[in-house]
Amino acid sequence: MWVAVSLVLIFVVVCLAIYTVWWLNWGSLDSITFTVKDKWVKYHNNEAKYLISSENEVFEDTDNALRWKWDSSDVYNYMDVGKVCSANVIGIRVPILSWYRNILSAACEYPYNEQPGDVGK
Repeated sequence: MWVAVSLVLIFVVVCLAIYTVWWLNWGSLDSITFTVKDKWVKYHNNEAKYLISSENEVFEDTDNALRWKWDSSDVYNYMDVGKVCSANVIGIRVPILSWYRNILSAACEYPYNEQPGDVGK
């Protein structure tokens, strides 16, 4: 009897874990538009995390093996302060765990009539 209950419990936990990984990588996909306000690199345990802030939210830009995203450094470099970006993001923001939504891809351009030297003037 206890073996059957244990197996069912293990099965439920594994199914919840699989669903959570699926949801964080595919179910939470969102397309957003924002203006880059600031960007910086956060270091923790010899690992770097690219962070980009907008008017309302902070995003991370990290590689994601499940989504075949390996160009986070290129995306981070492309997202200059002052650019308006349309991006695909996944994940959820959990402040207590320092989780941010991850930018998968972005198309950015400066607002009409602004050039890189005009930002912040």
